[in-house]
Amino acid sequence: MEIYAHNISKILEIVPNDTRVMAVVKADAYGHGIEAMAKTAVEAGATYIGVVSLGELKKVRNAGIQAPILLLNYIDKASVMEAIKLDASITVMDEEILIAIEKAASFQAKKAKVHIKIDTGMHRAGCDPDKLLGLAQAILSTRHLELEGLFTHLAEAEDL
Repeated sequence: MEIYAHNISKILEIVPNDTRVMAVVKADAYGHGIEAMAKTAVEAGATYIGVVSLGELKKVRNAGIQAPILLLNYIDKASVMEAIKLDASITVMDEEILIAIEKAASFQAKKAKVHIKIDTGMHRAGCDPDKLLGLAQAILSTRHLELEGLFTHLAEAEDL
């Protein structure tokens, strides 16, 4: 954990002061323990936590982590209500999930934070780049959604 905290502090030394750094702790923090690694990351200065499932979100919140958390993967409509209750930022890839998030946020009288995942070559998940603008405009036209960010997964990052 000490090395992990050191690595986060080194990243924070490199990036501009107003940059938010996300520590991705999915898959039980790659075997290191999701709760402990999330705590270590936040204590070291990470401002955001990334998880892939509602179960992981619950574990991190139950560990007392209050930092913003992004659900990186698509979640089903049945999980949206609880994700909003747990104050997660939710990944949006299409208008179908956007509608479910808007309804759940409206029901809870909250503004749900969302990030759009853009498919840039993996072809597993994400919004088609040609539909990005329309999806962003749909989010911006709602009363209960806040477009907090965009992200992608580079298919061939080593070739960049």
